[in-house]
Amino acid sequence: MNSILGKMFPNCPEARQFSCGESKAAYLVTFGLGPYFSEMLTANAKKAAGGYVLLFDESLNKQLQQNQLDVHIRFWDDGQVQTRYLTSKFLGHATADILYSELEECCEILGKESIVQLSMDGPNVNWSTFGKLCKDIDTSTQTKKQLYNVGSCGLHTLHNAFKNGYDKTGWDLDKSLSSMYKLFHDTPARREDFVTWTGCTSFPKKFCAHRWLENVSVCERVLEIWPHLQTFAHKLKAAKNCPSTDTFCTVLKCCNDVLFTVKLQIFISIAKDIEPFLRQYQTDKPVLPFLADDLFDVVRNMMGRFVKDDIMENVGSSTSKLILASQDLSEVKTHKDGSKINIGFASHRLLRDLKSRGKVSEKDQMVLRLETKKFLIHVVTKILEKSPLRYSLVRNLAWLKPDVVLNNKNKAEQQLHNCLDGMAEIKRVDVLLGDSIIDQYKEFATEMVGNAELRDFDSQTGRLDSLYFSLLASRKEWKDLWCVIRELLMLSHGQASVERGFSVNKEIMTDNMKGRTLVAQRHVTDHIANVGGAEKVMLSKKLLYNAASARQRYSEYLEEEKEKKKNETHVQKRKADMDEIQTLQAKKRKIEDCVADLLKSADAFAEKAEHTQNFNFIAKSNALRKSAKTKKDEVASLEKEIHQKLDKLKN
Repeated sequence: MNSILGKMFPNCPEARQFSCGESKAAYLVTFGLGPYFSEMLTANAKKAAGGYVLLFDESLNKQLQQNQLDVHIRFWDDGQVQTRYLTSKFLGHATADILYSELEECCEILGKESIVQLSMDGPNVNWSTFGKLCKDIDTSTQTKKQLYNVGSCGLHTLHNAFKNGYDKTGWDLDKSLSSMYKLFHDTPARREDFVTWTGCTSFPKKFCAHRWLENVSVCERVLEIWPHLQTFAHKLKAAKNCPSTDTFCTVLKCCNDVLFTVKLQIFISIAKDIEPFLRQYQTDKPVLPFLADDLFDVVRNMMGRFVKDDIMENVGSSTSKLILASQDLSEVKTHKDGSKINIGFASHRLLRDLKSRGKVSEKDQMVLRLETKKFLIHVVTKILEKSPLRYSLVRNLAWLKPDVVLNNKNKAEQQLHNCLDGMAEIKRVDVLLGDSIIDQYKEFATEMVGNAELRDFDSQTGRLDSLYFSLLASRKEWKDLWCVIRELLMLSHGQASVERGFSVNKEIMTDNMKGRTLVAQRHVTDHIANVGGAEKVMLSKKLLYNAASARQRYSEYLEEEKEKKKNETHVQKRKADMDEIQTLQAKKRKIEDCVADLLKSADAFAEKAEHTQNFNFIAKSNALRKSAKTKKDEVASLEKEIHQKLDKLKN
C-alpha cells in the first residue's frame, strides 16, 4: 500500500509511512477495490470481440467448510487472449442443477449469446452441467450457436490415465510411498533415530494421490535414501519398541521386495514420458493448435515401448493410423516379445544387475515386463478414450501452427476445411462464407511465405494470439478468416488457471474470513497480476471514488446485516410462537375429543341405569359428566391462551 500511496502523493513523505488496521484494509478491499475491479473485468469481457469462454471447477474450502466453485473467464483483450478470475460461489451440494444455476447466472450477466465454450474437467456431474447449459442456450438465444466441445481438461485426463494404467499392475506403490511418508511424519523421536542410525538427513516426500504424475520427485527421493530406509526398517524391527502398525508393516514389506526399486524406476520412466507435456500445457496461452501433435507424440512413444516396430513405422505421423493401431492393443500378435518390452534404461540396468547377483529369476523378470506392458496398454487406451485427441476439431487445428502455414499448405487447407465443416455443424460459421474463408487463407499463406515472424516463431516463448493479431486484425480483406481464427484461439485447452486459483485461495484465506472478502481479494490479486504489479494499477477517478466510498458501503452492509439478523430473529420467534399455537390447538382438539367420549359414555350409563333401575350407573354417569366439565374448563382456558397468542402475533 505504501508504494501505491507514494505514487499518488510523490512529494508527501507521510504517504510512504501510512498504515491502516486490519479491519480498515478488509473493508477497503471488500467494498471498494474488489467490486471496482470486478465491474471493470465484466465491462471489458462484455465488449470483447469474439465472445468469451467460461472455465469452472469446484473444491472444498476447509476454512468455510463449503464447496467453492471458482469461475474464470477467457476473452480477447488488448490484442491477446486473457484468462481472468471472474467469481466464486459457495455451495453445500454441488449437483448438476446447482452448478448449472450458478453458471447460468454468470452467462446472464455476460450475455448468453456470446459464450463460446465451457471448459471443465471430466466428472459426470460436469458433463451433465454442460448438457444443461447447451440446452438452455439452444432454446433461449436467437443465433442457435452451440458451444464448442473439445473434451474435458487434457491435463486431468493424463493424470487419470496414468493412475488407471498403474492400478492394473497391482504393485501398490501408492500405499508403499504413503506409508514411508507417514512413518516419519509428526514423529520427531523416530526421525532422530533415523538420522542417528543411518547418518541420512533426507526423508520421504508426501505422495500426491490425485496428481499421480507429480510423484516423480517422491519416487526419486525414495531411491536416493533407499539403503538407509532398509537399514532403518530392519533395525527398528529388532528394537524393543518396534511398531506394530500397518504403516510400518507396509514399509518393511517394501524393504524385503527385491523388485521394489525396479518398479519405482519403471514408474519414473513412464511418468517422464508424459511430464514434458504437462509442463508445456500449464499455461494460459492459446496452445490448442499444438495439443494434438504433442499428445500424439506422447501416445506414440508409449506404444513404441511394447508395440512391434513395423506397426509403429506404418503409423508414422498419422493420428488416424495411430488411433486405428491402438484398437488392436489387446491383440498379443501386435506386441513385442516380452524380453524386448522397453521398461526404461535405469530399470533395465537394475533388473540386469539383480539377475546377475541371483536375486531374481527369468520368470520374475518376464512377469515384471508383462505387468509393465499392461500398465502401458491401459494408459494409452485411457488417453485415447478420454483425451481431446478423440475430437475432430482438436486434431484439425494444426493449420494454425506457423510451420504448417509455411511448409505444408495442402495439409493446412484440408484441416481448415475440416474445421469449417465442424464449425458449420454447431452453427459457429455461416456455410455461405466457407469458400471465402478458404480463399482468404490461401492468400494469407501465399503472402506469408518467408515471413520472419512465422518462421522464427517459438511455441515455448511466443504467443499465437499476438502473432495472428498483428498479421490479420487490421487486414479487412481477411476479416472472415480473422473471425474464425480469433474464435478458435480463444478456446481453452485445460484447467491450469483454475487449479492455480485454488492455491491462491489458500494463500489469502485467513481465520474467520467470509466468502465475500475472499472473492474481493481474488479480484484485487487477479487485477494486480494482470497489469504486472501494484505500482502499475491505474489510479482512475472511479477507483479513488470506490475506495473513498468503501467505509459508507461497509456501514450500509453492517446495517443491512443487522436488519437481516433482526428480521431473522423476528421470523424465528414468530415461527416458535406459531409452533406453540399449533401445539396448543392440537392439545385442545385432543381434550375436546376426550370430552365428547366422556359425555357419550355418561349418556350410555344413564340409559343403562334407566333400563336396569341400577343407581350405580347413575353415579358413574355423573362422575363422567363432572370430569367432562373439568375438561371443558381446560378447553376454555386453552382457547383463551390461543386467542391471546394470535392477537400478539397480529400486533
